[in-house]
Amino acid sequence: MKVLVLGGTGAMGTHLVSILAEAGMKVDVTSRQELADRTNIHYIKGNVHNISFVKSLLAQNYYNVIIDFMIYTTVEFNNRYWLYLNNTDQYFYLSTSRVYADAALITEESPRLLDVTTDKKYLATDEYALCKARQEDLLRNSCKSNFTIIRPYKTYSEIRLQLGGTR
Repeated sequence: MKVLVLGGTGAMGTHLVSILAEAGMKVDVTSRQELADRTNIHYIKGNVHNISFVKSLLAQNYYNVIIDFMIYTTVEFNNRYWLYLNNTDQYFYLSTSRVYADAALITEESPRLLDVTTDKKYLATDEYALCKARQEDLLRNSCKSNFTIIRPYKTYSEIRLQLGGTR
C-alpha cells in the first residue's frame, strides 16, 4: 500500500509515519526540509501550501491513502480538497475537537462552535476552530465518501507539547 502523509514531520505525523513504515507500507512524506529517506519512507521536499507542488505531486503518483496533518486557511483548503479526494482511495483529514462548542460531554452530535456562536466579528475570522469546521463542511458537502475526519483532543510528542497551530 502506498501512503502520502502531508505534514508528516510534525508532532503526530512523525510517529504515524514510523508505524506505517514498520507495518511495511510505502510512505511518502512531504517536508519543507531536505531529509534522508529511511526504510519504506521517502521524503519529498516541497511546501504543501504551494498548490503547484501539490498538483505536481499528485499528477506523478497515486496513493491508496492520503493522511493530512496540515493547517490550511479555508481558501487554501477549498483550492485543494478535490485534488485529495479524487487522487486517493481514502483521505484522512485531521481536524480538531476544538470545533465543538462547550459541552459537558462531546459526541458526534454535539453542537459545533461554528453552528452556535452568534459573535459576528468572530465568525468573520478564519480562526483555527472555525476554519477546521468549515473545512469539515466542505468534505461533507462534496458528495464523496472516501474521507474520514479525525478530531484529536490533544496532540503531543515526547519532545514538545503542541496545543494548536498557526501558519
